[in-house]
Amino acid sequence: MKRLAWWNYAVVVLAYFGSSFLHAPLSDRLDNPLPHFVLYRWFYFSPPIVFSGDSPHYLVIVHSIIEDFDLDVANNYAQARSGDFDLGIRYRRFELDRHAEAAGSGEQYSLHPPYMPMVLAVFAWPFRGTAWVEPVSIWVTMAAGLGAVFILGRLAGVQGWLLLAFATPLWCYSRDLWTEPWTAATWAALLVFRNPWALFGIAFAGVLLRYPFSLVVLIAGLVFLWKGERTRAVALVAGAGLSLVVGFLVAQYVYAETGHFSLLHAGYHVAGSGSGEHSFLLAPFRLQLSGLYGLLVDPGKGLLMFSPFLAWGLWRFPKGGILYLPAIGYFLLIAFYSEWGGGSTFSARYLVPMLPVTVLGVSEEKPRAVVFKILVAWSMIWAVVGGLAPALVYDRSPVDVFSHLLEKSTKWLPW
Repeated sequence: MKRLAWWNYAVVVLAYFGSSFLHAPLSDRLDNPLPHFVLYRWFYFSPPIVFSGDSPHYLVIVHSIIEDFDLDVANNYAQARSGDFDLGIRYRRFELDRHAEAAGSGEQYSLHPPYMPMVLAVFAWPFRGTAWVEPVSIWVTMAAGLGAVFILGRLAGVQGWLLLAFATPLWCYSRDLWTEPWTAATWAALLVFRNPWALFGIAFAGVLLRYPFSLVVLIAGLVFLWKGERTRAVALVAGAGLSLVVGFLVAQYVYAETGHFSLLHAGYHVAGSGSGEHSFLLAPFRLQLSGLYGLLVDPGKGLLMFSPFLAWGLWRFPKGGILYLPAIGYFLLIAFYSEWGGGSTFSARYLVPMLPVTVLGVSEEKPRAVVFKILVAWSMIWAVVGGLAPALVYDRSPVDVFSHLLEKSTKWLPW
């Protein structure tokens, strides 16, 4: 690799990890035992802390694993309410809605799959009992997001990973505890690696992280079979199949006392209810038009509202050959999911795993029009804002962000 390329990669790494120390705006009265300081009224510097959404509920699983060696999070939620770090620094002494289901004997098990927290627990283990579990877990997740960027670079070159790193929501989601950066890295690896054992491992890990990824793997396996590459097809299907078997067995063992059957215990959480609703299938799906256009152009949750240059990549899907069939299938799956909006999010959260293949489509289209460059600039602005200040973009459309800044400007300005 040329020296210039290494310097470019270094810029991406420094931007991602550097941004994790900036929290703006954030109250300087936050009870934060980690090193921190406030610059003026609107720059709060500290090692990373979880922000919102499902992130604190993934963190509580990490704490349960490294402190109690189990998946019962009941005591961990209670400890957080008493001032411990199980839900993160932001949610200490906070009665947060529990994403958990009670068993007959009093245990509570998270509605979220435990596999990403299991990976994080390996790195967080030396820091158990301290506030450093939180930033370490986030930094490991950030490394997964950077992995997606660097893996894609093998296919799409400098322009590809630059666009993925600095012009998409990947930056924002990589600085918190989300499964999306991990799945994006898995999908990028699926595009690059061809060794059957590597494909087996990619399929196994990707499906455990997010069960809907099994559709991507299945279609990719059919693509390999169509091309006459039977060994690779079998490797993908076997990896995904073993992953689903493991997920099924773990779910039956861990959640045996919840009083009902759930195939993979991948039900959805009903906000504010304090309980989970579960179906036999992975999640509720229905034919609907709202997801088809909402994922793309919804004012607050549409991918193209914040990253419009990706339209060239999406345009590549139907004409780019069988390489893009898994992406088409995945998009339709998410579009027909009743909760396609993804809760409290920035842009289209559930499409983040698809970003590597979408950026690859942009690179293959090779757009040169002035309008493309303008839209790339627009996309980079929002990616940087989301990467540096997620609080400004979560659950807001671009118009809402501008309105919010105008409303709060007199309060934030230091004079």
